[in-house]
This record gives sequence, structure tokens and C-alpha cells, in this order.
Amino acid sequence: MKRLKIVSGGHAVLPEEIQRRWGTRCVSLEDHGDHVVLRPAPDDATPPEGFGDDIATDNESASLRRRSSGAGF
Repeated sequence: MKRLKIVSGGHAVLPEEIQRRWGTRCVSLEDHGDHVVLRPAPDDATPPEGFGDDIATDNESASLRRRSSGAGF
């Protein structure tokens, strides 16, 4: 079993070997409460309605970083 580190922002990076074998850069995620299941998904998959509504875009993230005091509050 492979272990992946979860980095800031909740991101986990799949090893390139797996990405190449799957032939996609997208995955589907099933949350089962005490574990998750990742499966390959087509690159052109349409995300479920409302998916990502709470995720800031790069421009929004940059704006938030500029306004941050850097003190953690």
C-alpha cells in the first residue's frame, strides 16, 4: 500500500507512475467517513453540481494572500 503525504490546502500528489498508468490527470473521490477511495476519471469529466463552490480560484487566493497580515489572523 502506498502512503501519500497530505500537504497544505489538503492536497495529495499521486506519483507520476500512477498518473501515467491511469492515463488521466483526474480522479473521482468517494468519502466513506473513515476512508476515501480514489479512482481514475476521464480528464473531460464534468464535476457534480456545486463541486468546488468553496474553492478559491488562483486570482482569489492571490488576493487573499495580499490582504493577509501574515500573522495567521
